[in-house]
Amino acid sequence: AGAQATLLVNYADGLSGVQLGLAFNRNGEGSGLQLGAAANFADRFRGVQLAAINMDGDDIRGAQIGLVNAGAKEFRGLQLGAVNGCQGEQHGLQVGLLNTAGTMNGVQFGLVNMAETSRGWQIGIYNDVQHAAGVQIGLANWATDADLPLLPFFRASF
Repeated sequence: AGAQATLLVNYADGLSGVQLGLAFNRNGEGSGLQLGAAANFADRFRGVQLAAINMDGDDIRGAQIGLVNAGAKEFRGLQLGAVNGCQGEQHGLQVGLLNTAGTMNGVQFGLVNMAETSRGWQIGIYNDVQHAAGVQIGLANWATDADLPLLPFFRASF
């Protein structure tokens, strides 16, 4: 357990506690709260990240709240921001203007929702998935592997 606070940069590897920084926070593997005005970075993190930009290299379990939220390999929890993304497995809820995921298991709620594979819900103006195994609700719903790739209003694929 511990805490870091600075006007510029916090750096830790294994901090469980709180990081508060005006510029940015960096934690290799840790848990707790990262609160930064500009950006938070972590490799593996359990807890809450709150900043303009939140990024993770390996996986996060918890919440990312900011303008831009990105998880690389695995994300479990809530992403709330203008742009939310997860290159790998996303489990949980993404709420934003643009939501992207490699494999989406949960809910994407936004203007534009995109996933390589969907095993959940996409609710938005435009929903896009390569391999559909879920529900899409929106003005335009695209599923590359479907017999009718573009459908208005609703699609369910299982």
